[in-house]
Amino acid sequence: MHILHAVNYLSLKAPPTELMLSRELVRQGHSVSFVSSLLSPRKFRRENYPSGVQDYHGVSAYRLPFLFEIGDWAYFDSRYYRRIIELCPDVINSHEARYQSSYICARIREKRRIPFVITQHAYRPVHNPVAKPFYLSWMRRFGVYTLKRVDLIIALSEAQKGYLKQWHVPDEKIRIVPSGVDTARFRPVNPREKNRRDNKQLRVAFVGEYCNRKLALLLPVVRELCSRHLSCRFSFIGTGPLACEIARLSKTFPGQVVDKGFMPSEQLAGELAHSDLFVAPSLEEPFGLAALEAQASGLPAVVTNVGGLSGVVEHNKTGLVVAPREEAVRDALLILIQDSGLRRRMSRLARSRAVKLFSWQSIAKQTLAVYREAIGLCSNT
Repeated sequence: MHILHAVNYLSLKAPPTELMLSRELVRQGHSVSFVSSLLSPRKFRRENYPSGVQDYHGVSAYRLPFLFEIGDWAYFDSRYYRRIIELCPDVINSHEARYQSSYICARIREKRRIPFVITQHAYRPVHNPVAKPFYLSWMRRFGVYTLKRVDLIIALSEAQKGYLKQWHVPDEKIRIVPSGVDTARFRPVNPREKNRRDNKQLRVAFVGEYCNRKLALLLPVVRELCSRHLSCRFSFIGTGPLACEIARLSKTFPGQVVDKGFMPSEQLAGELAHSDLFVAPSLEEPFGLAALEAQASGLPAVVTNVGGLSGVVEHNKTGLVVAPREEAVRDALLILIQDSGLRRRMSRLARSRAVKLFSWQSIAKQTLAVYREAIGLCSNT
């Protein structure tokens, strides 16, 4: 099967989940191509890519010029349409209904009858008040057109399925397939390595964007726990608008709060492997990829029961899933900080569950089933 992914941006230094999925599909004997702009996502804008085709572990990435860019939308001319037609895919998989690339794929589905699948990665995707009116206008004019013509939509969680229903997408078009994790890269280290650390503090890791929806509950809890002088260290890994708040915390509690900044995937895997506990008390979360990577690394997790997090972490088995309230997050952290036996038990279960349910082999099998179903639906219409 020849699968074509239509995307706005593509980074080879920090491969997105769809590229990791494609590598697994290539291993299973399928052909996979990407059509993208010359740009990488904004946080990797120092990367420069030439126009043309690149090879990434057997995956062909075609990069095309674009007309202009607004926010995280890149606008293409007819070359994007023509390139997809020239590649003659068996199925097209675009990402995010809101992008113009998905609208182009919907036109191809209508005119050329090539099976078309959308993977929806986000819900409530626009937080910027300046971009929001533009986004809503675009969705009403073009997004609805796209969603009506797609054969099937892959949602990563029930939360994303609910978002799609806001745009009147029928249940029979939605299939839930979670994201996967590289269980060979994200894996636990030998406990003896952790015991040999010079600093015996318990390491609690947070990974994600420094923003209100991810840190509003956590920052007050960290201040309170650090004031109690518990033997633990909070490591913040990421970047975002609240970076100054993290910097102030690290100055107030030196040695107890550490701002690690953004980390590439390889470095992040090592940091998680040498941590003891993961925390992600988000107010909203479409899926929870960072929590999944932590679980694959054998970390028990404290998460809130919002979005897709409760599907990634199993309550009382691989972590604690609590209500989105400060006191609930604080109490859950205290339980795991103080109970080493519970942490060890949850660590083993977290790793085994991640390997069983979220390995790329398992996710590739589920995704292929959706592609085959879309091909059948397209041929019958």
